[in-house]
Amino acid sequence: MIYQENAKKIRMGIIILSLVLLKLLFFWSVLITISKPIYATEQTQTLKQKMDQATFGQMHLIDEDNPNGIKAPLVSTNYLINISGTISRTKVVQRFINSSDQWVEGLYLFPLPPSSSVDHLRMRIGETFIEGQIKERKKAKKIYEKAKSSGKKAALLQQQRPNLFSHSVANIGPNETVIIEIEFQQALAPNDNRWEIRLPLVAPPLFEPKKLKQNVSFSQNGFGTINSVSPYKGTKHVLAKNKSTQENIINPVNIKIKLSPGFELNSLESPFHKITVHEQPNNQFEINLSNTTPANRDFVLRWEPKDTKTHASLFKEVFDDKNHYLVTLTPPKSKSQNILLNREVIFIQDISGSMDGESLRQSIIGLEMGLKSLKPNDYFNIIIFNNTYSAFADTSLQATPEAIKKAINVIRFLSANGGTDVFPALDYALSNQSSDNHRLRQVIFLTDGDVGNENELFNLVSKKLGKSRLFTVGIGSAPNSYFMKKMAEAGRGESVYIGSIYEVTQRMSELFAKIESPAITNLKISFPDNKDVEYYPKVLPDVYKGSPFEIAIRSKDEIKSAILTGKRGDKHWEVQIPFSVAGGHIGVAKLWARSKISAIESERFSANSNKRSIKEIDMDILNTALDYKIMSRLSSLVAVAVKTNRPLSSRLFSKYVALSLPAGWDPRFFQLGENEKRRGFISNLLYRPMNRAGKGLSIPDAALNYKTVLTFGIFLLLLAFLIRLTRMQFFKNISFARFQIKKVGS
Repeated sequence: MIYQENAKKIRMGIIILSLVLLKLLFFWSVLITISKPIYATEQTQTLKQKMDQATFGQMHLIDEDNPNGIKAPLVSTNYLINISGTISRTKVVQRFINSSDQWVEGLYLFPLPPSSSVDHLRMRIGETFIEGQIKERKKAKKIYEKAKSSGKKAALLQQQRPNLFSHSVANIGPNETVIIEIEFQQALAPNDNRWEIRLPLVAPPLFEPKKLKQNVSFSQNGFGTINSVSPYKGTKHVLAKNKSTQENIINPVNIKIKLSPGFELNSLESPFHKITVHEQPNNQFEINLSNTTPANRDFVLRWEPKDTKTHASLFKEVFDDKNHYLVTLTPPKSKSQNILLNREVIFIQDISGSMDGESLRQSIIGLEMGLKSLKPNDYFNIIIFNNTYSAFADTSLQATPEAIKKAINVIRFLSANGGTDVFPALDYALSNQSSDNHRLRQVIFLTDGDVGNENELFNLVSKKLGKSRLFTVGIGSAPNSYFMKKMAEAGRGESVYIGSIYEVTQRMSELFAKIESPAITNLKISFPDNKDVEYYPKVLPDVYKGSPFEIAIRSKDEIKSAILTGKRGDKHWEVQIPFSVAGGHIGVAKLWARSKISAIESERFSANSNKRSIKEIDMDILNTALDYKIMSRLSSLVAVAVKTNRPLSSRLFSKYVALSLPAGWDPRFFQLGENEKRRGFISNLLYRPMNRAGKGLSIPDAALNYKTVLTFGIFLLLLAFLIRLTRMQFFKNISFARFQIKKVGS
C-alpha cells in the first residue's frame, strides 16, 4: 500500500513538472517572438573578408600572422563643400592614426552620392604626399600590388558600387598619421522649388537574397545575358558594439559648406543636424555643423529661393575642343488642374528587419495617407514583404470607404522582421496588371532600399513595367539613394525621401500632388542647327508637377538652340532653349561623362540592351572614364611613392574600425561585432515567416506570425496531453505488475 502511494506521488510529480516545463517553454517562445528576431546569418558575416567584399565607412589593418589585428581609429572626417548654382564640389578629408609599432596596410570604404564624379585623390602619410592617377582598374591594381610588395607607400581608390568606394593604403609606418583627400562633384536641381544636397555619411548592411533561377536571353547578334548577374560584388558588414555618445563618438564628422546659390533665399535649413549659418555679401552663406556628429545618418541641406519663377539653368564648359552643356529645367505648373485621372494604385510596403522602429512608423503613416488620398473611382491593393510577401486582396479593390477603412485597420498592426527580398513582391506587383488601358497604373514602393541585388531588380522593372509607373519612397535615416533613384528612373516615376516622422505629411503630400496630376510624357529634344550632338539620358523621363529634369549635352560645334517637345495629358507641350546665354562653369564636362557612364551602365538591365554586347558596353565605359579622368566601375585612381619605406624584412598587420547602425535602427536585428550568434531549432521555427507568397493572403499573416505561434502552442498542449496519458498508462502497468509480484510471493 505504501509503495503504491509513493508511486502515485512520483507519477503526479513527474506529470506536473512536465506540464510546467512545457508551458514555460511555450510562453518563453511567444515572448521571444514578440521581442523580434535577429537575422544575423543573412545580413552579416565574420571578420575575415576580401577587399571587394567589404562594406561602408570602415578601415581594416591587415596582417596574415595576427588575425585579431590592431586598431585603426578614425580620428576625424571633414567634408568641405562648395556649392555654386547647380554644381557642388566636395573635398573629403579623412585622418587615421597607426598607433601600433608595426607596418600596416589599410583598407577604407565609404559611401558617396551615387551621381558623384570622383576625380581626385591625394594622400599624406607622415611627410609624404602622393597624387593619384587614373588607370584601368586591373592595371591600377597591379601597380598597387607591386608597390605594396616592394615596400613603397601606395594608395588605390576603387569604385565598388556607384555609391560605394574603397581606398587601400599600403606600408603605413609605425605611429604614422594618414591623411586622405578625395574630391568629387555632382549636379543639383530644385524639386518643388526646393534645392537640396544629400551627403551619405553611413550605409547600412545590404541584404543579399539567395540567387533565383534565371533564364538566359539571346539577341539576334548572338549575345546572351543572364539577368541576375550584377557587375558589383556583394558587400558584408561589421558593426560597432557600442553606440556613439557625446564623450565617445563613433566615426566623428565635421561639415563646412560655402553656398553661392545665385539668388536670394527664402529659407535655409538642415532638417537632421544642428548648423550655424553666417551670411556673407552677395547672397553667399557659410554653413557649419554646430557640433561634431557621429556618422549615423545622411546629412541634408535645403534652401528655397524667394523668386518662385526660376524654372531653368544652363551651364557650359569647353573640354578637349568639345562643347559640354548642362541643362536643368522645371516645367511651369499647368493651369488646367481639374483633370480627374482614373488610377490603379499598388502600394508595396517593406516590413523587413531594417524597417523596425521609427522607419516602419514613418512608412505606415505615409501608407495611410496614400490610402486616404484615393478617390472613389480609384482601385488599390497592398503588397507587403520581407523574406516572402503577401497581398491584401487577390485583385485590386475599388477605393470605397469600407475597403479603405479595412486596409488602414490592417496596416496599423504591421511589424518588422526578416530579410529584404524585394524580387518576388515586385514581380507580383508588375505581373498582375489589368487589361483596362484607360486606367493609369501607379506602383508606390516604400522601403529603405538596403538590398545588394540592385541590377536584378532594375532588370525586372525594365522588362515588366508595361503601362505601370513606379514611384519610390526612401524611408529612414540612411536610405539607399542609388537604388531608390535608379528604380524610379527605370520605372519612369519619381523618388522622394522621408528622414523623420515630422517629414511624412509634407513629403507624401508632395508625391501625391505629382502623381494625381498629368505628367509631361513622350519628351524629345532636337537641335535644328547641329548634327553632331550626344546627350544623356537618351530616353528622356516623364516629368511630374514641380519636378526638374537634367540633360547633359556634348557637341563639336557650339549649339545655338534646342527644342523640347512632349505631351501634357492630351495637349502638345513645347519649349525652346537658347544656348547662347549659357554661363561658364568648371566641371560640366565631367558631369556629362558621369551621365554617359550611368546611361551605359543601364544598358545592362534595359529591356533594349541587346543592341550591344557586354564587352562593347564595358569598353565604352572605360574609354569615357579615362578620357575625362573620373572614377568608374572599370577605372581606378592609384598613387605610388618613389622611395621604398618598409624594410622587406618587416611584414604587413586586420581589424575593422566598425561603424554605427543608421539612426533609428534596432540593433537586435543585426550582429554587433565579430561573433555571430545563431539561434536554436525552436527559435528558428518561430521566426520563420509562414506566409507562402500566394494570392489573397491577409497582411497580418506575414506581419505578426500569429498562425505560427498559435500552431506551435496547440502542438505543445497536445504533446503535453499525450505525455500525460502515456505516463499514466506506464505507471499503471508498473503498479499492476508489482501488485501481481507481491501477491504471488505472499
